[in-house]
Amino acid sequence: MALWRLYYHLVWGTKAGQGLITCERESLYSYVIGKGDILVTIIHAIRGIENYIDLVAFIPRTVSIADFVENIKGSSSHQLNE
Repeated sequence: MALWRLYYHLVWGTKAGQGLITCERESLYSYVIGKGDILVTIIHAIRGIENYIDLVAFIPRTVSIADFVENIKGSSSHQLNE
């Protein structure tokens, strides 16, 4: 039986490279990690600066990559705008 582990490096930035991610980065990162747990994925690393976030995640084959990215990006944007 074969064992597959696929890791993805995902990067996304703010609109027009604006520096919108400020000092509450740690709470945003915790939120993204929690959202990853809900989606049954493992986020191994997360970091970023004022205008982008990147993360390394293990996404199981039962989760669509497009759905994962859509959920993570959308919810992190929503969390940041609150």
